[in-house]
Formats: sequence, structure tokens, C-alpha cells
Amino acid sequence: MYPTSEVDLLCARLNCGEITRQRFVEECARLTSRQVACSRAGLWVFIDSPQGRLLRCEGVYDRVDDRVVQLADESEERSGPYFLELERSGHVLANDARTHPATRSFFEDHLQSSGVQSLMAAAFSLNGRLFGAFTCTQVCEPVAWTQRQLAILTKIGSRATLALASGPRFLDSMLAPL
Repeated sequence: MYPTSEVDLLCARLNCGEITRQRFVEECARLTSRQVACSRAGLWVFIDSPQGRLLRCEGVYDRVDDRVVQLADESEERSGPYFLELERSGHVLANDARTHPATRSFFEDHLQSSGVQSLMAAAFSLNGRLFGAFTCTQVCEPVAWTQRQLAILTKIGSRATLALASGPRFLDSMLAPL
């Protein structure tokens, strides 16, 4: 099945109340991990805080452990090059997350413990404003991301974002105090 068909089914289930927003995020992450063939896939959103912009994890599916996890917020101060690359090009393709200019500072403290070797991200926007990114990571061994994988991630992210944005909880979570 083509990935957007599966996302369309998930969107329909969300829109008619068959699944919760959190379940939708979890299922999208599972679908993304399977379709892109990566170890982990997740959704991160930008949050404005008194300390500056943060990336907040909505959920990351780990295929190795077959579970969804929440990860800690990442600050713009720590992840500035990553933020800038998402804003500039709309994506990040880091075949080696340890050396890529956009990701090396993002992972320097916890790359070894997380096992992340490669990272791919596709940004999403609402009304012209960057709101976050769908991400894929590969653990244990690096991967050379392809344009096809990026296209799949972008298509899934675009469709899922529309469904999430149509619900009030998505925009409320963007504006909620930390």
C-alpha cells in the first residue's frame, strides 16, 4: 500500500474520533519507520519558551524495541545549526549525524548512548510558519538516505500535519506554557 493511503486512513480515523491524537502520532511514527525503513521515526514540534525556541517530542517509535518513547526537549541554543537547516532547506539529510554540520552539536552529548548514526528530517509548516519536523534515525550502522526516502517522509509528514492541525489540541499544544 502506498504510504499516503495508510496515512489517509489514519487521518480519517482521527477525524471521526476513532483514535486519539496521541494514538495518531504513534501510528504515524510506526508507519513512517516501516515505509522509510529506519530504526526510529518521530514527530517533533517547535515550542516558544522564555528561554527561546525548543523542539518538543510528540513521540518517537523505536522499531528495535517496538515501542513509542518521549524524548527530552532540545533547545535552539544547543541545536541551532539543525534549526537553521530545517528553516533554510526544509530538510536535513545527515548520513553521519556525528559529523554533519546541522546535527553534530545536536548529538554530541548523547549520540553514543542513543546509538544514532544517521538522521533525516523533513520540516512542516502551518500558514507559512515552521512548526516542527518528522524525523527518521538509524542506529548501529549509518545509512545513506535517498531522495525516495525523503519524499516518503515528506509526503507522510505533509498529510499527517494537515490532520493534526485541524484539531484544536494541536494548536493548543503549540501555545501551551512550559
